[in-house]
Amino acid sequence: MRRAWVSAVLAVVLLLSGGMSGAKSLRTVRFVPDGDTVVMENGQTVRLIGINAPEADTPRGPAEPFGEQAGAALRKMVQGRAVVLETDQQTTDRYGRFLACVILPDGTMANERMVRAGLAWCVYTAPNGKYTRRLLAAQRAAMDEKAGLWAVLPDLPGPFIGNRRSLRLHHPSCPFVGGMSKKNREMFPSLKPAFRQGYAPCEKCLHGRVMRSIEQNQGKKTGEKAEALFPDNRLVDGALAVIPLRTWPPR
Repeated sequence: MRRAWVSAVLAVVLLLSGGMSGAKSLRTVRFVPDGDTVVMENGQTVRLIGINAPEADTPRGPAEPFGEQAGAALRKMVQGRAVVLETDQQTTDRYGRFLACVILPDGTMANERMVRAGLAWCVYTAPNGKYTRRLLAAQRAAMDEKAGLWAVLPDLPGPFIGNRRSLRLHHPSCPFVGGMSKKNREMFPSLKPAFRQGYAPCEKCLHGRVMRSIEQNQGKKTGEKAEALFPDNRLVDGALAVIPLRTWPPR
């Protein structure tokens, strides 16, 4: 009975969002391996568009700071629930994962809620930019409130070089900088101003340094595990702001 009711609500969400571009489908989440990935009942792996959460503990390596918390928050939010998957222009990534916004029965977007909680940051990947402005607004709010990882991420001194086309941020020594045209370069004196403009750390030269700085700063500031600082009830019931689907996109 409950599943039928949830399905009916999501059908209404699909109808109300009919004016927005992107294909939509109703699916049930079977499993959540980390903070930006879900596995559906049919075995399909779905990567949440436009965000990057810290890695969870896997055979490939240990969890990054806030990785376990991010996975737990998304798991509590969507696991076992019927959701709407909304695609953008590109529907799969280079690993074959399906790319989508995950919309809950209350009309909110899981992608945005993870960013708003400070458990993921914005990552623009062309050509999927439909909700980039919305996700960036959520990130700025999380930064202002020092939610999640923003409470312990230091403003690392630069200089850093942003690529205006890819919205990736690089260390000057990164090999990708050499092939970047001068007109696409944007200079930043430190890390956080770049985050506020929607740049994400380059996986090759900067991501690891950012994660190490979070881990080091956690120990300096608290001497406690992040689980104690950000319990699940705060992550999901407090910091995760909900904004109805009908307000999209931000003005």
